[in-house]
This record gives sequence, C-alpha cells and structure tokens, in this order.
Amino acid sequence: MANFLIDEAKQLLIVGDNNKAEALFRHIKKSAASHIVAAAEANYQLGKLAEDDIRYRDAYQHFDRAAQLAPNNTDYLMATGAITAKLEEYEKAIGYFEQAIAVLEKELGSDHPSTKKVVDILERIKADVLLVMQMQKKNRNAMNALKYFKDSFMKIF
Repeated sequence: MANFLIDEAKQLLIVGDNNKAEALFRHIKKSAASHIVAAAEANYQLGKLAEDDIRYRDAYQHFDRAAQLAPNNTDYLMATGAITAKLEEYEKAIGYFEQAIAVLEKELGSDHPSTKKVVDILERIKADVLLVMQMQKKNRNAMNALKYFKDSFMKIF
C-alpha cells in the first residue's frame, strides 16, 4: 500500500503537481510514523512475553528492537537494560541505562524522582559488576592455588 502511494506521489511530481505530491508524502510520513510506534510497542510486548517464559535471549531481541524503533522511550531502554543484565552482559546493560538517564534528564531534569530512580538502578548494577569482577579474580586465585597444590602434591608422590 505504502509503495503504491509513494509511486503515486512520484507521478504527481513528474506531472508537476507538487502541492498534491507534498500532501501525499506528508500523509505517508504520518502513517509510517504510527506504524513505527506500533511495531516498537509490539516488540516490547513480545519481549515481556518472552521474559515471562524465561526466554531471555528472545526477550532481549524484542526489547532491543523496540528501543531501536523508539530510542527515546525509557520503558524500552530500561527493559532492554534489565534483560541484558539478566544475561550477565553488564557493560551493555549499563549502556542502556545510561541512554535512559540521558532521555530522562533531557525530558524531566536530573532532580526528577524518575531520573534519580534510574540513576540508582545504574549505580546498583555498577556495584554488582564490581562485585562479580572481584569474585572472578578470587576464583582465578583459588584455581591457581588449587593447581599449585595439585602440582606440588603430584611431585611428592
């Protein structure tokens, strides 16, 4: 349908009816924008369904697509950040929350409770990432100690 309308508007340009062509292009643009909004919301809802079914990779795909289609929608950005954190991809998750904060600060200001809430979530994720990194380091140290003990033990016998 949209391609047909675009072809029709182009024909109007060819015959020199710029006013009708412009009106038709504006109609197409308005219609397309509503389709983008609908596609974003559909992806977001599909993401929620996938998350409820514990299909986190699928949920990520849907949430990420919603955020791409509507990059100023903080619900979509936060859902993508949250599911990415569940997938233990913390640096990516932090990026989504930072995008959400930027949108909120622009729309509501940095002192708004909604902005502060997302900042708090981001700080907790960063603290969790630091804790995970410390635990991984301790685990590597423990594994190295175990290997040393095993090697030493094998030399004795």
